[in-house]
Amino acid sequence: MNSLPRKTCFHLILFAVGVFSIVARRAQLDEMTLPPLSDGAERVCLSLRVLAERTTRAIKENRSIPSECANLSGIGFLEGFVIPDKEEDVILIGQRSKTRPPLRLDDLIVNMRVISQTAYPYCSLDPRNEDTKKLQALFTETRRAESPSDMQSFFERVQETVGPQQVVIGGVPRESRHAHVMIDADYHMKKVSQGRIQLPNVSSYLDRSLDEAKKDIIKNRRALGSSISMARFWFHLAADSPTFQKDEGTVLLENCDVVVLTEKQAANKSGERRDVGEDDPIAKAFAENLSQELPNLTPIVPIYDELENLFRLRALLLAMNESIHIPSGKFRFGSYLKDYVYQDERPMPDSLDGLANSRQWKHSFMEGNIRYELALYPIICGGVGMDMKISEKNFIAPRQTRENTLRKKVMDKRPARNSLSWTLPAAL
Repeated sequence: MNSLPRKTCFHLILFAVGVFSIVARRAQLDEMTLPPLSDGAERVCLSLRVLAERTTRAIKENRSIPSECANLSGIGFLEGFVIPDKEEDVILIGQRSKTRPPLRLDDLIVNMRVISQTAYPYCSLDPRNEDTKKLQALFTETRRAESPSDMQSFFERVQETVGPQQVVIGGVPRESRHAHVMIDADYHMKKVSQGRIQLPNVSSYLDRSLDEAKKDIIKNRRALGSSISMARFWFHLAADSPTFQKDEGTVLLENCDVVVLTEKQAANKSGERRDVGEDDPIAKAFAENLSQELPNLTPIVPIYDELENLFRLRALLLAMNESIHIPSGKFRFGSYLKDYVYQDERPMPDSLDGLANSRQWKHSFMEGNIRYELALYPIICGGVGMDMKISEKNFIAPRQTRENTLRKKVMDKRPARNSLSWTLPAAL
């Protein structure tokens, strides 16, 4: 007895990541306020003038840069800055804790130099067009698959065809810590999207796609049409970010929420990808799910903390550079520590391994003399962008016009004029 012919339906999903922008909101507040401290954290002030003096001295004396300078006194969550009255200095304010990784002097200088050049940091993990073209051809070929072994063979060929993802860096030095944080965060997010890394309360794009396909097949008892679905995911600031509290000589970063967005893509015959201006509902559900959980994930995914740190740093430096008058040429970003050589550089690979994953579902059904089975094969590519434009729309001024007591309290707690850093009381 001859076996019945079989038909296998494939749903191939490719991911990519792109560049983002921001939209600001406007409101009013009664007075400037600092947020509550996180558990076990303390609030730290850091003088940029003294930081530059001590770092310059170490460089001239051919000594290692002091650790308290190299790690910005342990600040891992920037909150704002103060410009002292009648003093050529800028005081950074932020939280220091044992659980959140600190920013580095490299991060500060990289971003100052980028801003002075009117550039912005970005990265991407890009498949080669020829590999995308090969994947499309391979997918078309799989329509003739007739057995589970054919499906397994196809997936092995997908893994081979995906090829390496080219690492593209812009705006910052390729070997910089900043570049590595962007790439590492993006690569991690891609693994989450295709279910290679499991996170609490996050359902991957792969698993969501498979669940929807299963529901459709079971409900309608029909096979899915073969297709290639491409969606890109990228880290983005929320639509109402960033916003700042602003008073004379003081700026506090009020809102700088990082989310994940998505958009459907298509590829032409040459393998070139483009946005098609419509949503993939499953991809959108994954992006919203991960966005909602991001604040809860930082304790178990430190690289997301690191990425948020860089977003907050860039937002505050843009506010400092473009919206606040700093009374000294010393703090022009292009000349601040102009002789500083980056300390945390390490080689950046030309490419990273392409990612592929699949889920197997044992359900099958007959339609006439044809048995239908389902396989999903997501392919990952993408990047991160940090394009921000700060204007007066991003700032919230207090209704009250009395003396800026926050700035006064910050400066009153400074032990001495040449103190690099000092702590503030929890209630301020």
